[in-house]
Amino acid sequence: MIVLDPFGANPVVMTGSHNLGFKASSKNDDNLMIVEGNSSLAIAYAADIIGIYQNYRWNSYVDAHRLDPHVWHGLQSDSSWQNGYLRGDDLAETKFWLGRASEATSSGASGQAARGESAQKAAAPAA
Repeated sequence: MIVLDPFGANPVVMTGSHNLGFKASSKNDDNLMIVEGNSSLAIAYAADIIGIYQNYRWNSYVDAHRLDPHVWHGLQSDSSWQNGYLRGDDLAETKFWLGRASEATSSGASGQAARGESAQKAAAPAA
């Protein structure tokens, strides 16, 4: 499948068994369907292509790092997996997506989060 300009004014989707080579056009019984101007179809195909790419990318990453002890190798049974997300830039990004970007990420809040305390508690103003 090929998708051209999926978010543009005239998207094009090409799909089928055709391999875009001479034999596919002259000797083999291949097919090719070209759909122009169907935005929702083009977006769906583009999303599918991205999903396929991400799957192969992840599999390659896991294979390349399978023996590295510093790389993720499975789920953890406690909440310690979130510690890295609760400090510094990652905490600021989380607050942004939660609509709390104006909250200051003081070193005290980041330090509390780094020790594994909940994000709610780390972000709560002092009483």
